[in-house]
Amino acid sequence: MSTAKGLQRDVTIYRADNAPDLRNTDFGLPAEDASVQISGAVGAAMGNGAQATLLARQAQDEGGFSLVYLWLKADFPLFRHSYDSDGIYYIISGRVMMDSHTLRAGDIFFVPADVPYAYSAGPDGAEVLEIRHGVDQVRLTIPEQSSRFQEMEEIADTHRERWISEQTSPTWKAHECR
Repeated sequence: MSTAKGLQRDVTIYRADNAPDLRNTDFGLPAEDASVQISGAVGAAMGNGAQATLLARQAQDEGGFSLVYLWLKADFPLFRHSYDSDGIYYIISGRVMMDSHTLRAGDIFFVPADVPYAYSAGPDGAEVLEIRHGVDQVRLTIPEQSSRFQEMEEIADTHRERWISEQTSPTWKAHECR
């Protein structure tokens, strides 16, 4: 296949088994104040209640596409944040509550760059694909958060044992990818 620039391109395969935990990459860079805000109990809550995997990542000269898989366990409240690039999100399974909207498997939402948003997983959790284009890194910004972080800590305390016991998401179980 030829591109408009005359470059030859090939099919690239990304295997789920080789996908790194997002925290072990330099793909998502927190703004300077974000690292401080996500520390301590909130960081522990996130580690038990959510998993993020970088399934695919291209350099800018390859197109800059990325695909992040998020598994939010039961009732996990994602904090209000924004990224410096547009993102489109596809709900694979479960439910996502965003403001007054309940999104289910098959639903999609789009978040423009620099627009703060938050959502929570439903009672059975949620699996979400996050798709970006034109970037090979994103920068996370967290606006003032005190009440949401407190809520995260309380929910984490309530769900800690359940979250720790759930080691494999519904999709990975169904496809025996992990």
